[in-house]
Amino acid sequence: MMRKCPKCVISMASINLHSEKVERCSGCNGTFFDKGELASIINLIKIYREVEFDEPDILTEEVERQPYTCPSDGFEMVRKDYPGAVLDECSNCGGLWLDDGEIASLATTEAHIKNNLNLYIRLGE
Repeated sequence: MMRKCPKCVISMASINLHSEKVERCSGCNGTFFDKGELASIINLIKIYREVEFDEPDILTEEVERQPYTCPSDGFEMVRKDYPGAVLDECSNCGGLWLDDGEIASLATTEAHIKNNLNLYIRLGE
């Protein structure tokens, strides 16, 4: 069954990205990842998120819009704040929708975390 883009509502093509089979929208360049397909990036970001900062995040601005529908199972997707991006996660299957540019933001955050991992671990203690 072809999955539809939650933003453009058009069928998405399956592509191989970093040894994972994912769906990408030709209209908006958004990408859908089934649960676990971004595991290495998400695990590093979880370490980052455990560190409590008193400063508000001024780099990400929440845009008001209707929730997306999951391309995999049709359930409503929930907006979740990750460092560098606000991602849409399926409330049922855990799949993630990344708008165009969000995977680059996550990759940049992952590189930053890897370069400063010891600092984040000490801050989290």
